[in-house]
Amino acid sequence: MVYLILSSLLLAISFQYPALNLAAFFAFIPFLINIKFKNKTQAFINFFLLGLIFNLITIIWLTKVTILGYIVLAIYLSLYFGIFGLFYYFISNKIILSFLWVFLEISREYIFTGFPWLPLGSSQYANILVLQLVSIIGAYGLSGIIIYSNLLLADLFKTKFKTNNIQLAVFSSILSFAIIFGYFRINNNLEIKNPTADNILKVGIINTNVPLSIKWNPKLKEANVKKYIDLSFKMQDEKCDLIIWPETGIPGYLQKNNLFLRNVTATADILDTHLLVGSQEYKINPDQSKKYFNTMFFITPEGKITQEYDKVKLVALGEYLPLKKIFPFLKHFYMGDVEFSKGDSYTKFSIKNFNFSSVICFEDIFTSLIKKFAKTGLDFLVVASNDAWFYRNEANQHLIMSILRAVEFGIPVLRSSNIGISCVIDRFGHIPFKQTDRDGYIVTELVKLESFSGTFY
Repeated sequence: MVYLILSSLLLAISFQYPALNLAAFFAFIPFLINIKFKNKTQAFINFFLLGLIFNLITIIWLTKVTILGYIVLAIYLSLYFGIFGLFYYFISNKIILSFLWVFLEISREYIFTGFPWLPLGSSQYANILVLQLVSIIGAYGLSGIIIYSNLLLADLFKTKFKTNNIQLAVFSSILSFAIIFGYFRINNNLEIKNPTADNILKVGIINTNVPLSIKWNPKLKEANVKKYIDLSFKMQDEKCDLIIWPETGIPGYLQKNNLFLRNVTATADILDTHLLVGSQEYKINPDQSKKYFNTMFFITPEGKITQEYDKVKLVALGEYLPLKKIFPFLKHFYMGDVEFSKGDSYTKFSIKNFNFSSVICFEDIFTSLIKKFAKTGLDFLVVASNDAWFYRNEANQHLIMSILRAVEFGIPVLRSSNIGISCVIDRFGHIPFKQTDRDGYIVTELVKLESFSGTFY
């Protein structure tokens, strides 16, 4: 049991502390070389317990919202570890096992409502050279390399370093390639030389620190909207082409509230800038019932709403009720005021020569979803979020997922958050600008890339 706990802790700290992220490459070793499995049940249970300790540590931020949900989610995520334990019991080939680990991680995007939180590869978010490999094989591919490292090194210890030299040579070559490739990718500047005004985009990103108790207080809604407007006007001298507000920056229904709509569109008009504003929205069905959406509105410098993006991936029990016809008791655990509907389009916005899309909240954890946006041809991605629901470590982990998407698809990611982390992530995973813990803003300039057609991934 000691070795099981040790491996769980090593795995957890590889995500928590950037200086220790290499621990992921050997975190499983104490467990693998010291725990003996007499049968498949023991293999499942031991791997499950390893995953359970790891998940109870990493998603502890959920306890701020729900203790029951925290326990259920930790158990669910740990089942994947248990299933891998069964594979490990029956299969000895390390390469096949590595592919099966990748398969299990990918399946987390699709099973039930989908929750691919912190794949093993995401532990290398601060290891910039190795991280560039995800532009070829994705975060899941990097997960496969990490689990293969654990299996190979454990085998080395078990056999007293009498293992297959070919496998060791291949693995060493992969790591060497990752470092060399990372170096050359980072130093290959694709930005247009001497760009014209249409190939430079100045963007303002708003960060706020508004607790939920204040954000949704009916008496304080106007003051909250004024906060965002004031922060936007503080950037007036910057002459931004675009200013981004966080998810539900408007605490209500923008298009149904004349005061909010008038003040926000006037802000875009006076500042002569585009605004990307988060708000709720509802549409009337033919039977007069309402469909609610979590939406980002695109407002032009003329003060006109010309496009909108409705959130596609909704949060189970927070934005909609999953399986409500099969399990009607789930309504007692629903945390929202209304049940939202999911959007059906992958909206692309345009300013000057730049194309971009926006995702909302945890949508950026789904690489399959971001790939659909990326295929439309993007110069950057916006992540608008409201992390006020959770403890701070959730915001840090959410940031890791955004870093993965920036490198996977080779585009900057601009994050605007309430009680989270607002920042600029360049296409290599660097964070040159970051704002947390207080009301403020970031101003950054993006330069159009020359003949960029996407990453291999």
